[in-house]
Amino acid sequence: MSQKAPSHKSAGDEQLELFDAVLRDVSVKVDMASLEHPLFTLSSRPAKAVRHYRLGQDCEITIIPSADGAPTLHDKDILVFLTSQIKAAMNAGLKVSPLVNVHGCDLLRTIGRGCSGADYQRLRTALTRLRGTTIRTRIKTGGRQTESGFGLIDAWTLIEQPSHSPRLQIRLGDWLYRAILADEVLVVDDRYFGLCGLEKRIYEILRKHVGKQTAWRISLETLHEKCGAATPARRFKFEVQRILERVAENRITETNDPFCDWLLLLNGDVLCAYQNSPAGSATRARDALKLMRSSMHVARAIPELSP
Repeated sequence: MSQKAPSHKSAGDEQLELFDAVLRDVSVKVDMASLEHPLFTLSSRPAKAVRHYRLGQDCEITIIPSADGAPTLHDKDILVFLTSQIKAAMNAGLKVSPLVNVHGCDLLRTIGRGCSGADYQRLRTALTRLRGTTIRTRIKTGGRQTESGFGLIDAWTLIEQPSHSPRLQIRLGDWLYRAILADEVLVVDDRYFGLCGLEKRIYEILRKHVGKQTAWRISLETLHEKCGAATPARRFKFEVQRILERVAENRITETNDPFCDWLLLLNGDVLCAYQNSPAGSATRARDALKLMRSSMHVARAIPELSP
């Protein structure tokens, strides 16, 4: 048995029982904190710049990547897989642990990847980014400011096995494990792993905020910040519009549509999401009519040019 990565186990890990992530037909679950905050980069390229994110006046989040770069939304799929497995085990009354044991190929196939040598190399790179990045928070409550830092995962080990796929052991960071134990997770669409980049991030934000509301609205300026997008505002609006067009096309052609719970509308510089229900449809129709009338009013107000 040869190890492809050095063991990072601590003395505390030696006392933990391994949780075997072997459950099948598990619903996909994501922690609420990463649905709310842009902890992961949209780009697939390794970003090494420190990023700051502020939520109101009393909460500031800083993402500090390692020399290997910051983790991407693609990397996050690993944490989503682990979260889903642990939460499913809890719901089944099984004993769980932050130290997770899983066949590498099971993990990769579940999150929509292959099991080739190149896929395993990308897995190592993703785990390295998750291990090396530090999330620092500064929160002010009751006149007191608290600052803390934590990692996305604490350790990982990839073990080769003769005649079997490599086995992977991952030690979840305390922040994520506590969130799972506290049920601070939401079920997402089974097609979540097929999304990428800005489309995935917008899906996450809608899943976190729309809930059971008939309608929910967010300015593109705030959405840009919540997505952690690096593109200019005009380009960002164009990309959002393209995503909404693809969603509408998927709805018409009955293509797999992870956005199927919502009806979406870009009203000027505001993204509107409506429940895909009679009440939501009626509200969207009223907003679309107001938008059309407003556009017609603006068009009439523009003076005609003399020949």
